[in-house]
Amino acid sequence: MREDLLKTIQRGITGTSMPSFRLLPERDLQAVVSYVLALTRRGELENKLVELAENATEVSELTPEEIGDQVNAVLAAWTRARNEVVEPATKMPPITAETIAAGADIFQKRECYKCHGRGGRGGIASG
Repeated sequence: MREDLLKTIQRGITGTSMPSFRLLPERDLQAVVSYVLALTRRGELENKLVELAENATEVSELTPEEIGDQVNAVLAAWTRARNEVVEPATKMPPITAETIAAGADIFQKRECYKCHGRGGRGGIASG
């Protein structure tokens, strides 16, 4: 998890506004990864607390116990995730002349070129 985020921050994401930060010192890169993970966990916790409050039958404040339970649930899920390998729902097909041709056909039929340009690189006025 950390390794994936670190690679993304170091390499950037081609075709987006996310540049490479490979020239930052390792300490700074690790600090950014830690901050991104903290934001993610905080966002997940906030969503759970909002859902709990919205589903409450009575209008009242959440108890410290309810909040603690949600904190522990988020932390437990993140701890379990460290040892899990995430497999994509759909495996990438082999890259062959046939699969490339099939993709090009879908790209044209779905009119993806309207936003992505004929060559798939974007840069058109309406995109």
